[in-house]
Order: sequence, then structure tokens, then C-alpha cells
Amino acid sequence: MTKVFIKTLGCKVNSYDSHALANQFKSLGYQLTDDQKESDISIINSCSVTVNAEKEARYLLRKYNRENPKAKRVITGCYAQIDSANLAELKEVDFVVPNEAKESLVEIIDARQKDRKRDVKFPTGIKPVANNKQSHFKSSLMLFDKSNSNRTRVFIKIQDGCNGFCAYCQIPYARGASRSIDPRSLIDEVKRLVDSGVREIVFTGIHIGDYGRDLEHFSNAKVTPFVAILEEILETAPIPRIRISSLEPAEFSSDLASLMKSNNVFCDHLHL
Repeated sequence: MTKVFIKTLGCKVNSYDSHALANQFKSLGYQLTDDQKESDISIINSCSVTVNAEKEARYLLRKYNRENPKAKRVITGCYAQIDSANLAELKEVDFVVPNEAKESLVEIIDARQKDRKRDVKFPTGIKPVANNKQSHFKSSLMLFDKSNSNRTRVFIKIQDGCNGFCAYCQIPYARGASRSIDPRSLIDEVKRLVDSGVREIVFTGIHIGDYGRDLEHFSNAKVTPFVAILEEILETAPIPRIRISSLEPAEFSSDLASLMKSNNVFCDHLHL
């Protein structure tokens, strides 16, 4: 059985994506391992918010190559998006899957396992870029993490990407344009989790306050789309506790404050 090791660097959204990838690999018959020395495929889900994050990814690539030279090394995540051309030049890298293709990573790697003669380093249709020299793209929303764990608190990524383009930040280049989970799919997933015994759901994303602005579903809403989806969820799924992950200060609207004040299911916690 092929063994897969996944190392996550960076934010909660990357952690969520890694869990979803792990479950997709398991569903195809791969075995997950916590020891990269025994893995057949080593995946680094990289970060690029700081220079040190990129340095750590390169260090781990070299380390994994020394400790387990027979394994195939795959790098994905933000660093793999903004500087994929230079990463592909590293001898320690066998394959680069930028963020724009991350939701298809498992399918891509599985296909390559069955076609071992291929030595290209990028998925079909993906052009390597260096230093953010790419056209803008839609963020790659991972599917829900379908693990059957007994956790009482579960994270749901409802949104990815950013449209801000602040001068100091490269997240729009690394994760793409803001993109939201379809409301019906989101509500169905919340119901599934509540029915399975989950007591607390944490809504997370890159800019969760931006949720739904890209969806026609909320075009007639009298409140912001983020508040509108929370209202729909409260009406259809009896969640014992809701926790809201990081919000930009400008995304904490008066209608969100009113909703939280009138519903005691919201945890008394905000990270702005």
C-alpha cells in the first residue's frame, strides 16, 4: 500500500486543506503516515506569508530528500503558487501543484502514480510562474473534510482567496480571488456534522466576512451575505455552538453584531 506523508506549514486554512487531502487519499486506498522516512509520497503544503516560511519549506525539502531519497516529493500551497518556476528547478522537488490546482491534487498525484514514465513537474494546463508573474485566478476551494472523527469542535472552510490587493500582502497572488462555498452545500454539511454529534462549528477562511459576495444567491439579501448565510444556517441546523474565525475589522458589521447579540449559540470570542 502506498504511504503518504503530509506536512502543513502556515495558517488554519492550510491545515484544513491538508486534512481534506488526507481523507481524499485514504478514500482512494492510500495509507497516511506521520513518519516521512517511511513514506512513498511526501507532500509539503507550504506557506509564503514570510521569507522564513519559504526558507522552512526549502529546508524541509532538503531534509526529506536526505532522509528518504526514494520518496516522491510534492510541494503545494502558497509558496508553490507564487514561485513555482524556481521551486521546480530544485532537485529535491518531483512535482509542483500550485494553489490553483490544489483541489485536484489527489486526483493528479494518483494519475501520476499510474503513469510512472512521466517526468514533468506541473499538472496539465498549469504554467510555472516566478515572483507573482501570473494572471489572477480563482481560489481553489477544497471539498469538505469528510472525516468520521468524534471531535466535538470542527472547522469548516466557507471561503478562500482575497480581492484586497493590499500593497504589503501577497495573499491575493498566492490564493487567488475570493471564492465562496455554495450555500446549499454548506448548509447540508453543517446538518451532517450536527447529526454526527459535533457540538461546535468554527467557520474559517481567508476573508470569511467576504463570504457570498461572489454568489448570486445573496443578491436580494437585506444584510451582508456572511450574515445572511449565518441566518439560513441558524434556521435549518440546530448548532449548539458557533465560533467565527479571524475577521478583518471592517468585516465586523452592525448586522453581524446584532445577530450575535440575539443568539446565544455564538461563542463570546472574536479574533479581529
